[in-house]
Amino acid sequence: MANSEQQTLFAFDCGATNWRLYRTQYDLVGNRVHLIGEPTPSPLTSFQDRRLPAVLLLSPDGTELESYGEMAQSQVDDETNRLRIRDYFKPCIGSHLDPNPEPHQLRYTHQQALTFTRLILDAVLAQLLREKWRTGSFDERAVFSFAYPVHWQTAHDGVIFKDFEKVVQNCLPAEVHENLRYVSEPEGAI
Repeated sequence: MANSEQQTLFAFDCGATNWRLYRTQYDLVGNRVHLIGEPTPSPLTSFQDRRLPAVLLLSPDGTELESYGEMAQSQVDDETNRLRIRDYFKPCIGSHLDPNPEPHQLRYTHQQALTFTRLILDAVLAQLLREKWRTGSFDERAVFSFAYPVHWQTAHDGVIFKDFEKVVQNCLPAEVHENLRYVSEPEGAI
């Protein structure tokens, strides 16, 4: 009989307005997968109504994350914090390669949008470790899946996808890089 190994899949959809995170567990027996339960929405406290608003509030010096999600979104009306709010940054990823970007794609530079993605992903992963994983660090039992727009991999020789992949890899320890999966958004929806 083949060895059975239980793994946990954390599936991320880092959307323009909201992020979603699903979790499921499965047994890996040889090259077969047996789901232990249906994928369920993230149980993290920062995710409200199955979503995390893709909004962040930067520190006063603009270098660190002060808050994210609903907490940051609640600061939009505070005039002292409004200039430190960053939202709707995903459409700016890769827009520097588009010959005719839309106005909303010019709100931030490509690099800024990747930095904002990294800041939120770092925070969500730290929260995931603290609230649900509880082992101190991710290990080979944790598998991560990230959805991405198809054109990130097909246009411009895939340079946009490679930049996104680097952001994800920089947020996770090298020991789990072989457990990273990337799925195009249409495929992920199926």
